[in-house]
Amino acid sequence: FLLLIFIFTTLKLIFTPIDNYGLFLSGSYNIFTNYYLLLSIVGYSLLLFKCDNKSLFFIINIFLLIFFITQFLFTIILELIFYFKIDLIFGFDRFPQAILYILNILIGILMWFPSNKVTSKYLISTIISFIISLHIGLKDIEAFSLKSFISYPGGNILAIIALIGLLIYILNFFQQKHIFVGSKILGSWIIVIGVMSITFSLIY
Repeated sequence: FLLLIFIFTTLKLIFTPIDNYGLFLSGSYNIFTNYYLLLSIVGYSLLLFKCDNKSLFFIINIFLLIFFITQFLFTIILELIFYFKIDLIFGFDRFPQAILYILNILIGILMWFPSNKVTSKYLISTIISFIISLHIGLKDIEAFSLKSFISYPGGNILAIIALIGLLIYILNFFQQKHIFVGSKILGSWIIVIGVMSITFSLIY
């Protein structure tokens, strides 16, 4: 099912002119062209690959639930960001991307110190889903409705879930020791990229 979604989304992106992208396709396009978001998805998938099917089912549902709630409460969250002037740290235009830098650093650290406890993965999924949903909401500020959710955020979340599912499935074909070493290498790379990006964002 995830493979079919991935193929369908990819084909639509390839054969539809960019000028004709609707919000749903624009949402999917945002995932496949956002380097930092792709790093987050790859890192998150590596954190989940050891989960059994039952745990993975609940984790993905928690991810979707937090994503939906964040979109639903986005207006309130945005008011809190403005009230505490959090956006001024990086500038509002760069804030959506800056929170991805922070997310990548967090995921990189977690990849160095992984936990096999399911409860910790629930908490990790909650945090990651919230930040990703916040990033997507900041790039598409709109009053929440079912229609608005299905369009741009819907394209994003469909591509995210398809990629997570496919990556976890592919990882099962590799030996665990190789994945463990690869996770540390990728985790280090994610942390370095995140720190460098935050530094340059603050300077410039």
